[in-house]
Amino acid sequence: MHSKSPYVFVLHRNLLCLIFCFFLLNLFFYVTGANQLKSISNIISIMSIYFLTVYMLLKAKKSRIKASSLYLVPIIIIVAGGIANISTTHIPTFLKILGCWAMFVGSFLSTSSQTQKVTTSEKAIVFIVCFIPVFIVYLDFFINGQTDRSSMFINRNSAGFYCLSASMLLLIYLPNYPILTIVYLAIVMITFSTQGLFVAVIFSFLFIYKKKLITLLKEIRPITFVIIGLLSCIVLFLLPFFYKLEIVSRLVGTITLASKLLDNYSIYTLHEVSYLEAINTGGSPGEISFLFRIKHWANIINHFMSCDIMTILFGVGADNMQNITLIKIRPHNDHLRLLVEFGVLFYVSFSFIIYKLYKLLKKNNSDLMLVPFISVLLYMFTENLIDNFPALVIFCTTLGMLAKTAISNNHSSSQGAGL
Repeated sequence: MHSKSPYVFVLHRNLLCLIFCFFLLNLFFYVTGANQLKSISNIISIMSIYFLTVYMLLKAKKSRIKASSLYLVPIIIIVAGGIANISTTHIPTFLKILGCWAMFVGSFLSTSSQTQKVTTSEKAIVFIVCFIPVFIVYLDFFINGQTDRSSMFINRNSAGFYCLSASMLLLIYLPNYPILTIVYLAIVMITFSTQGLFVAVIFSFLFIYKKKLITLLKEIRPITFVIIGLLSCIVLFLLPFFYKLEIVSRLVGTITLASKLLDNYSIYTLHEVSYLEAINTGGSPGEISFLFRIKHWANIINHFMSCDIMTILFGVGADNMQNITLIKIRPHNDHLRLLVEFGVLFYVSFSFIIYKLYKLLKKNNSDLMLVPFISVLLYMFTENLIDNFPALVIFCTTLGMLAKTAISNNHSSSQGAGL
């Protein structure tokens, strides 16, 4: 029997096929190492996004376009910023960011509130897209005896972002099995072992389900202390095992190093700590990565605040960040990158829309849908995620589907209440 999904839009089968094509091209690139496949993937992805977005905008009713005019504002600002910074803008990156936001708007406009059957082949594609990158890590370890955990991606953070975005597909195409998504996210955290991913997912779960946890504790108050005691015993018993996990040991080491440094510095002066002092304090290269980010961010913010008003409003240009910093690399903070490269006007409109999307999704029936959404937003604070184009396409497209579905569900509930 086919399951029905409440999150469906007009071109969902076409877009799933497109996502599958991205996946296969990147998989073949990983296996063969042929750079031509990566170039083909980028060309096809950009062309497909624009053709599909134009098609969806043409199919959308004028009333929908008018109702979603708020979501078109960032597109206008991005284009204006691209014109203002035409000499410094990296055109391919500019087209990717513009295309992904357009894809979000397009999928938002074309979403249908009618449910459609999910076929077995679609479920199979979703399973392949989600689980093959995880499987590659363990296959690599089995064959070679070691693995860098990056799977078919350039690094572990790109892999983690891809899997977070793919988890939204699990919720869309297999909505009757939420436990599958929870298990998948747990496997992803352990497999790729990045601190940013681990903290983002855990914090998202606690943030979304905090009221339910508090209510549960209140309802079982007579045995609350017994349960806490049992859980504490289990945690203490498993602690040596968990500490052997790279993600846990790195996280504990980072927190320990930060606490030692904060004995002599405040949170606002941590950027003044030298790397030598951090190493002498007992930090390993992996543990002082947070210090690198703080120092790098301080340098970027100081430069940006000294720019002229036009640059502050419209940014320094897409992918021009590394040209204005002392160490000539991206900031490992996509929120900061969007602010500096596209300007205050874009980031304010982006933040406002993110808040509106959160409120929309909050009113939807599935709290679990919010977990990947918030996880990605938190993960963006510590990594360069928007460079992972296939994952960004999946995330933006799926987000448009969820946003329109939430509006449709709320509209239907309002009508039912009125009757």
